[in-house]
Amino acid sequence: ITLYFRIIEVKEVYTHLFYIPIGLASFWFGKKGFFVALILALVLLLTRLTMDQLFLNNVMRAFMFCIVGLAVGILSEERNRAENELKKYSERLEEKVEERTRGLKESKNKIEQLHKVAVQMESTQLEEEVYQLTVDAAEKILEFDMCTLDVVEGNQFVVKATSSELPLKGTMSSSVDEGGMAAKTYRTGKSYLTKDLRKEKEARPSLDEYRSGISIPIGKFGVFQAVSTEVDAFDQEDLELGELLISHTTEALKRIRSEKALQESEEKYKSLTKQLPVGVYRTTGDGKFLHANPALAAILEFESVGDLMKISASDVYNDPRERINQIRQWKTTKEIISNELKFRTKKGREIWIRDTGRVILDENGEISYIDGVIEDITDRKKVEELLKKQREELSAFAHTVSHDLKNYIGIIRNSAQFSLLKKEYAEKNNQRIIDITKKMENFVNRQLELADAGKTIGELEEIDLNKMIEEVRETYSIEIHRGELSMIKGDSLKLKEVFHNLIDNAIKHGKADKIEISSIKKKNSCIIYVKDNGKGIPEEDIDKIFDMRYSKTGTGFGLTIAKKIIEAHDGSISVKSKEGEGTAFEIVLPI
Repeated sequence: ITLYFRIIEVKEVYTHLFYIPIGLASFWFGKKGFFVALILALVLLLTRLTMDQLFLNNVMRAFMFCIVGLAVGILSEERNRAENELKKYSERLEEKVEERTRGLKESKNKIEQLHKVAVQMESTQLEEEVYQLTVDAAEKILEFDMCTLDVVEGNQFVVKATSSELPLKGTMSSSVDEGGMAAKTYRTGKSYLTKDLRKEKEARPSLDEYRSGISIPIGKFGVFQAVSTEVDAFDQEDLELGELLISHTTEALKRIRSEKALQESEEKYKSLTKQLPVGVYRTTGDGKFLHANPALAAILEFESVGDLMKISASDVYNDPRERINQIRQWKTTKEIISNELKFRTKKGREIWIRDTGRVILDENGEISYIDGVIEDITDRKKVEELLKKQREELSAFAHTVSHDLKNYIGIIRNSAQFSLLKKEYAEKNNQRIIDITKKMENFVNRQLELADAGKTIGELEEIDLNKMIEEVRETYSIEIHRGELSMIKGDSLKLKEVFHNLIDNAIKHGKADKIEISSIKKKNSCIIYVKDNGKGIPEEDIDKIFDMRYSKTGTGFGLTIAKKIIEAHDGSISVKSKEGEGTAFEIVLPI
């Protein structure tokens, strides 16, 4: 105050310097500074009422500075308070963001760990391992300290796995028909989050100390539950992560049970097909064998089913294009269709089979697999071919016999009629008739011999061709040379007749005076060559020489009989000849 009085005594220009500290004081102290300055100004005003106008002006100016300082001080104080609150809010927001980020990282980490558990579940084939993996993941990853996994067996919940604090594995929990959250969850197929078990009407905790829990259905397999002794211990995130874990469990159980059912079905299928006498197979569209029974391996002459499974189905077709046409036919008709085809066995043997099958298409119309049954009809085909051939031969035989018999009958009729007209020639005509009847008898006997040739053969025995040819050679006076011949199996009497017929044909019709006989072995057959130096056979007649209709003007029935006997031995006979250079017969017999 003393300083103030001193100041106001001086010139006016210096008195303004005093307004600045008063204003700054008001700004600095805010409301308090304002009231201090105001009281000071009032005191000065009361004590110096008699002072001049200059003093009053100075007082008013100081008061105005106080008001300005007050306003600025108040604004500054509000700004500081707002900045402090904003700082605190920012700190709280950062804490929440950090907390949320940590939560997201934890959730992400848990999801990644649950994915690893899912991979483990996919690699196991045992339900028990899936149960234990589920509970271990719930306890260690989701931090569900008390949890249990119950599977429905019959009408009961059976505890299959529990966390370390709930040793209830293998016990009967309750009936599906009883109340409780487990039964409700299983019946509805929905998950439940219970914040307070005591307030949930349907909750029936096994212990009163359990206060909250979650219950999640495992498809139609059972229920997973987790409990806590604290109220509101679980939140929505816990439920969602639990559902994610149980979804992996459900898929793993579905896979295991489906594979088990499929395996049982396949075992029944394999057991059934194993006993069947016909071949049964399943292949992919590109020919990979998925299943084959022992009968099919035997038909195709494979040592085992495993040996057969190594090849493609196309490999057994005599013409692989037939499989393509067959699949196209099955795919177009979508029906079971039978085809008679030629297959080639592992040993190279050609067989006839009947393939009855169908294609199974997927949802996209592509081939899922092909099922079929194969029957070996080689013997039946041989019989059919034989019957066809016999019918043709019978027809030819009937034509030949009827033609020749008509000729003989015509001669007899003419001779008889001539005898009636010219009795002096009766004796001569009667003798002629007798001669004709003898020829007819020989003709009929020869036809019967031809008809019976090759129908049946005797017991097969080991034959030394060298010895047989020596016996045959004794009958003829021409040169018959032989090399070292092989051992064969067959009916010795019938085969000896074959060589007699071939040599007779060479002598009588080929005018040969030298014959050579040789043989070679090839895999499962013996090839015998019979060559002569006769006049040969005209090229236009080569395809006819085994035909009995060729016999009247050609070689006789000998070659026809020889062919029938060779074929009765499952062999073949063919001829090569050139006029003026002789004839060569090739006989192939199985060993």
